Amino acid sequence: QRRVHGDQSLLNPLDGTPVKWYKNGENFNSKFGALTNAYEESKSEAISLFYSCFPEAWALIYPDQADRWEELMYSLWLYYVFIYSKSFESHSDQLGIFNSAHSQGRYALIQAVRGHSPDVVTVEWKDDDTDAFKLRLDKSKIRTKGLEAVKDYLLHLQVYKSTADSDNGLAYFKKLSELGADEFRMKRYIFSIMLPRRIELQDNLRINGEDVETQEYEKTYDAIIQSYMDRFPEFDKELYDYWRSDAVYLKI
Repeated sequence: QRRVHGDQSLLNPLDGTPVKWYKNGENFNSKFGALTNAYEESKSEAISLFYSCFPEAWALIYPDQADRWEELMYSLWLYYVFIYSKSFESHSDQLGIFNSAHSQGRYALIQAVRGHSPDVVTVEWKDDDTDAFKLRLDKSKIRTKGLEAVKDYLLHLQVYKSTADSDNGLAYFKKLSELGADEFRMKRYIFSIMLPRRIELQDNLRINGEDVETQEYEKTYDAIIQSYMDRFPEFDKELYDYWRSDAVYLKI
């Protein structure tokens, strides 16, 4: 017989109805499925923003910098607004999903703040046809409207998780993970100014008699390959055999 722990008269704080429970064999992973990681990542990120609004938290973690807690709080919130803009890089237009649980969680978090308190994080568009924009964080509203937005977000996430309400929980989280017209506009601009991923070309050192010389290379793809060949001139058959045995599991 299934045992239910807790007060059976407990009411859901979101709608006032009696709370639901996990059934035998159910857990958070089985109920929330593929979004489990992003959901939990977002909740943990939201907790950090929540506690950043209290000087007691900073005094506990960084007692030697407790007098700077407001500056640290602002820096943390500003960082999350920045990585919100970075989260677009892992979003797939074709699939309509994020390829990173961290990115989806951070995106949903700031979307929750923007939706609950629109004047905390705002978008300022440049008056031209480039789609250039600025994200602005109102420092004066962090501990008021910003904190209330994060509290509301955490309440929803935790209640849905604790009461096994995957239907409403997933609908809520998926809605915050969607890109609207403005978000797609931001994404287009971000991708238009992105630089190609860096490829590192590293010089080598070689011994010439009693001297140590620098081996420099041209800035070409062939030179990158040559630099690795010079750095590792010996063929390591054992390492190669290990690679061949695992190659079937590697994405190339």
